[in-house]
Order: sequence, then C-alpha cells, then structure tokens
Amino acid sequence: MKTSKLLLLATAIITASASQATIYLDPAGDEGHSSGSVGAHMDITSIEITNTSTDITFKFTLTGDPITTNWGKYCIIGRNLSNGNLDTAVNNNPWGRNVELLGGSNVFVGNWVDSGGGVLGYSFNGSWNQNGGQGSPIVTSNSVSYTLALADLGLAIGNIMIFDGFTTGSNADPAIDSLTGPQTATWGDHSQLEGLTYLVTDPVPEPATMTILAGAAALAALRRRKK
Repeated sequence: MKTSKLLLLATAIITASASQATIYLDPAGDEGHSSGSVGAHMDITSIEITNTSTDITFKFTLTGDPITTNWGKYCIIGRNLSNGNLDTAVNNNPWGRNVELLGGSNVFVGNWVDSGGGVLGYSFNGSWNQNGGQGSPIVTSNSVSYTLALADLGLAIGNIMIFDGFTTGSNADPAIDSLTGPQTATWGDHSQLEGLTYLVTDPVPEPATMTILAGAAALAALRRRKK
C-alpha cells in the first residue's frame, strides 16, 4: 500500500512539473521617449516564459521600479501558428494600441499595474474574445509577472507562438520598449514588431522527481521479489 501511494505521489508531482524557462534578453536603456525619458520602469531587460500542461507565465524584468511609478502596461502580442484566424489590421490588438505584430496576431495579453493592476487574456477567431485573466500581476521593484491558462489564449501543448512583449501607456500609445521592434521617438508613432518564437512544450520532470519515481519503482520490484 505504501509503495502504491509513493508511486501515485511521484506521478502527481510529474504532472504538475513546469517546463524549463525560456529567457529573451533586451538591451537596457533603449526605451523610446517623447520629451525626455518616459522612465526606466518601461525599459525591458528580459522576458521569461514558462508553461505547465495548463498554464503559461510571463515575467518582464525591467531597469526601473514599476511599484514606485505605479503606471504602465506590460503586454504580450502573439501569433499561434496552429490558429489560421488572424487579425491583420494595422493595429492588430484588442486594446487599440498603436502596435502591430507583422504577419498578423491571434494572441494578446493586456496588463496594467496602476489602480490595483490586472491581467486579461484574449484569443482571435474572426474577432477578439476576452477569455479570462488574473486578478492582479505580481509586481516587484524590477519586474512584472502574471500567469494565465493556456486555453484562455487559445494555446495548447505543441503550439508554436510568434510573439513579442512590449511596454506601453494608454489609449492609442505605441510600444515604448519591446523585444524586436525599433523603439518609438514620439507617443504618436506606430510600432511594428517582428516577433520571436516560443514553443509550448510538454512539462519536464525535475531530476529530484525522477529520483523519487525511480526509487518507488525499485521498491515495488523488490517487494514483488520478496513475495
């Protein structure tokens, strides 16, 4: 009975394990501005993505402090190659930002840290659908992160997503900083983002988990031999 419980525990841990993080670097100090710097809290230095079998997490690491400034949006725009429905408009995002993912988009995450913060997930199937989100992002002195269900973004294990992450303001503002697009000089500019590739992978068990499972299997085999 104890051996069976140990095997079940190891299986449960494997099921919940997350894939390895993928980190996309961005130069510091390259955020755009209109008259003087808009603030280092809009300057992305990296975006880290991880996923489990059900959820996906995005973490923006920044030069400045998003808590002290308490304003800014940290968004994801993407194209799931398994979804043939694409928004190909000039501003192909549901928030109306002056931002375009070249080649079309069908994935979007809208985030804000001001007024208590929030996160909304969208997918595109002929029109943008708001499918879910997170009550508020996790904000530190140099990062903003949030987790959404893969299904809320129309994603699944094995999908390839062309994406970019960007910071922006309100209304029809452009991307102030992003991973791939040239940075904007004025608030009225239009941002064109080329995108990078992320593969939604199967969760990989940690080495410690594999040790537990191997030990449980060996114990079960030993008990069978004794019987």
